[in-house]
Amino acid sequence: PDRMADVFVNYGSSTKRHSNAFTGGFGLGCKTPFSYTDSFCVITIVDKVQYTYIAAIEDQAKGKIYLVTKADTQDPNGTSIIVPIQEKDRDSFEKEVIRATFFCDTRPLYINFHQSIEDINFKVVKETDQYFFVKQYFFESNYGIVIDGILYPIDRSLINFSNQNLGRGVYIALKFKTGDL
Repeated sequence: PDRMADVFVNYGSSTKRHSNAFTGGFGLGCKTPFSYTDSFCVITIVDKVQYTYIAAIEDQAKGKIYLVTKADTQDPNGTSIIVPIQEKDRDSFEKEVIRATFFCDTRPLYINFHQSIEDINFKVVKETDQYFFVKQYFFESNYGIVIDGILYPIDRSLINFSNQNLGRGVYIALKFKTGDL
């Protein structure tokens, strides 16, 4: 509870800044729901206690976080972020979440998604310590960077790979660890 405001509403605040052992460090990732909505729910379990919070943008565009409930639980430690989305945005939102998390060692649970990860025509053909070579019909680009399991697409015009077109369905993702770039 003593970290929630720093983590979820204070920009530039991060618990990961001084280590490359964690993804993140700029204090922006957990605030990304605010780019879509003015409020979202955070449920976190720490040492057999479940805390439910509402994070909201209030007057003067300042963020606040409110503890709504606190209850004992037998569930394991973990955090859920619940972002309400408009039905018209659902398919693109789901696609982007799956795209961003596809290479994560531990994928999030995709609860109430119309699409499932198994429905995505995506197959890792070859993997080394430096790259993934993937057959897919899911991403618009042919190139990406994977940093700690999170995929960042690369605009082909910004890189100097061979002039050959890889063709639809071929994707190359270069692998990096946090702090490498």
